[in-house]
Amino acid sequence: MTSALTTYDRMRAELAQALSLDDVKAINDKAEALRVLARRAHDPEAERWMAEVRLRAQRQLGELSREIETAQGVRTDLAAKLLPGGGKKSTKAQVLKAVGISTSVASRCATLARIPEPIFEKYLAECREKRERPDYGWAVGRFASDHRLDLRSEAVRRRDEKKRDRWKAEAATWAASEPQRKAQQAEYWRQVMDELRQRDEQARAALPALLDQIAKQLGCGADFRPGTLHAAAAGLEQVARLLGGEVEERRSQDSDEIVEEAA
Repeated sequence: MTSALTTYDRMRAELAQALSLDDVKAINDKAEALRVLARRAHDPEAERWMAEVRLRAQRQLGELSREIETAQGVRTDLAAKLLPGGGKKSTKAQVLKAVGISTSVASRCATLARIPEPIFEKYLAECREKRERPDYGWAVGRFASDHRLDLRSEAVRRRDEKKRDRWKAEAATWAASEPQRKAQQAEYWRQVMDELRQRDEQARAALPALLDQIAKQLGCGADFRPGTLHAAAAGLEQVARLLGGEVEERRSQDSDEIVEEAA
């Protein structure tokens, strides 16, 4: 534990003196390598110290990367400060690529850097007290949420505000057009009901002629009544049942004759 704490203090001092992306990234990589070695050696205390150094280095990387201008390029004096031997005007992506940092990693580090320092130190103190390994996801997730922190970048915040304004405008337009939509729906259903009513009237008007035609086909003549149609249908069903029974009886007789001839 004494050796791990000594290494932790030395790397904290180096991190405090580091002013360029190169130096801070070197400390971050060294801390991660020592953390992996401590884990393989089953030394959780050393692993926690190195994880804290790495988280501090990532936060410092985020602070430095936020100073880089994304669109307009990096000033000559700023490039010289952030990169050893700097001096050319280059974009943020080029500066990060020169030190081996991807834009996604830089974005994660910048999110970590947006946590206020007192809250960040409070999180690390709680990790030491609970003997837990500091973690990026927990720091920017649950811990930041408990303190109601907004860790979005300025670009993301502006984009979200524009999106919210657009949604509000669309909602206002929708609310303003609601009376017109309701009137259109009412007119549509009125036309549907009128069409259904018209079809019903046409069917009722055509019913007597249809009944007369059925009566003529059945030979009922002028004495046809609606009940006559039902009686005729019942008679036809009875005839069909009788014919069906006769056919079945005939089939049974034929079957018996075949059996007798075979015997």
